[in-house]
Amino acid sequence: MLQSIRESLKGPVAYIVIAVIVGSMVLFGVESLFINSAVGTNVGKVNGEDVSEVELYRAMTIQKINMQQQFQLSPDDERLQDENLREPTLQSVMQRKAILQVARQGGMAADSATVKQDLIEAFTRDGELDRESMNDYMRRFAYTPATFTQAESDNYILRQLVNGLSSSSFITQKDLELYASMAGQKRSFYSLTLPKADVEKEIQVTDDDVKLHFEENPDRYMEEEKVSVEYIEISTDRYLSSQTVPEDDILTEYERQTAEFESSTEYEIAHILIEDKESEAEKTRIISELKTKLADGDDFAQLAKEYSDDLGSKNVGGSLGTMNEDVLPEELVDAVKLLSENEVSGPVNTDAGTHFVKLVSKKEVLPPTFEERKEAIAAVLKESAAAEEFLKNKDLLDELTFGAENLEDAARTLGVEIQTSELFSRAGGTGITANEAVYTAAFGKEVKEDKVISPVLDLPNDKAVVIRLKEHQPERIKAFDTVKEGIKTQLRNQQINDMLTAKADLLIGFLNAGGDAEALAEGHKAKFESHEALERTSVKANRLIVNKAFTMPRPSDEVTTVFDFVELPNGDLSVVGLTKVIEGQKDSLEDAQLNAMQAQLKQQLGAEEYSAFEKSIISKAKFTN
Repeated sequence: MLQSIRESLKGPVAYIVIAVIVGSMVLFGVESLFINSAVGTNVGKVNGEDVSEVELYRAMTIQKINMQQQFQLSPDDERLQDENLREPTLQSVMQRKAILQVARQGGMAADSATVKQDLIEAFTRDGELDRESMNDYMRRFAYTPATFTQAESDNYILRQLVNGLSSSSFITQKDLELYASMAGQKRSFYSLTLPKADVEKEIQVTDDDVKLHFEENPDRYMEEEKVSVEYIEISTDRYLSSQTVPEDDILTEYERQTAEFESSTEYEIAHILIEDKESEAEKTRIISELKTKLADGDDFAQLAKEYSDDLGSKNVGGSLGTMNEDVLPEELVDAVKLLSENEVSGPVNTDAGTHFVKLVSKKEVLPPTFEERKEAIAAVLKESAAAEEFLKNKDLLDELTFGAENLEDAARTLGVEIQTSELFSRAGGTGITANEAVYTAAFGKEVKEDKVISPVLDLPNDKAVVIRLKEHQPERIKAFDTVKEGIKTQLRNQQINDMLTAKADLLIGFLNAGGDAEALAEGHKAKFESHEALERTSVKANRLIVNKAFTMPRPSDEVTTVFDFVELPNGDLSVVGLTKVIEGQKDSLEDAQLNAMQAQLKQQLGAEEYSAFEKSIISKAKFTN
């Protein structure tokens, strides 16, 4: 959605829209503009329940943060663009809502006091609630206090759902015995390791062998098609430093913004909340007692700490900060407007309970002075002028390069340099050629075959380029000299492996015929090792040999020793003879091992059960967008 808006805002309309948006952000803050526009805008439905644009915004923001941290991505990475994240994130948000609906329909709910306490703990630093961090977080994710609490309530319910389903799984004694049998299993085996060095000296790979292999396998040595391009690039940043803004223009913009500014009154308030009690008499007693103490002039902050049921404010004097009329109950707002500074209201009843509200301070919010706004407005006007110059030069670039035979005239007129890329493939390269629009155009018919200059291509961060084919390198067989040594090494290793495999097969034949393993090892210069009752995690033998022994079929009455072989990292080949499998026993495990095994199995089973539950809900839900 955001990308389509960007592409639509071209020409004079763009400058007007940008000025209005930027002016609003400068005076009032970006979050108010975003929240007001996003609330009420729906992007889909789940079983008839709306999914809002602001819910999607939050999820996408979290996804971007996670991807940046996990993959070390720069903010302008293509994978973080809204158009790439929007659809998969929307699907995830809708599926989450479907699961939450089922949980609520099943009677699950979150205790409000517990949710509040969780939020307080999350933003408590050194024993004090960090209200600034909490407010910053809410602004970043477009939360109001009410929607923030609701979101945490939803998270709490989903955590309980996952924990409930996972913890309801159970492991039978039969399951535990079977798992213990596998986990505690031991195996007896021996190995005969044939050294690579003993056959390596017998290998002879001639230049003719290498040449023949190269000629018979051309498909293995193809170099993919590549191109390089020359290009002209312009950007908004290029024109920013050259912008100057007359003070009269700054003053005019300041006056325009000031004329649109709506003066208001800002109320800083605190409150004491008394929630409903088990008996109305108890609540009435508390309210009466509180009224008396307030009338006697007792300290409001101390009374809030003693009496208030609002966990988020009671330890900070009941402070609610600046009153937000859109969030607080109407009854509370009306009561505040009747108070003088430092005056405390009588009991005010709302759905949340009974409040005593104090007006801490009251001030008129007036527009900032010209001197306070001058620098910020100048910066905005410079950016707007640079954006305007960029768009004009972008149109001029299009005109100058349309039908042109080269880029020289356009570069000279625009005062920019012609740059040349490295050769790159259809998968892209580095710099501008890492952008999909560029490498797609470079390999398109117009640029590659017709050799015409591309149309103007839009890049991230307000950049634009045109490209022209510089060099075309068709798909071709690599030069023999560049692959010769690699082929020789490959052929040598293959011959070594073939000879070792043939020796291993010969040894296995002798062993199956009743040959003595140690004698055969000595006669074939193999290293013999015997291991009795090793566990699968043992480090007493080579790990690859142990792994091979534990993947081989077990011996039987008819076949008392099972044979196979495994290649080791250094090129040696080891013949493995499995002679015995000893099953693990549950009774032989210590209590700590048994408990850990049971917990692991239960966790694994619980995860599988929850996954099946989740898939069932999603398959039955009705999603529309």
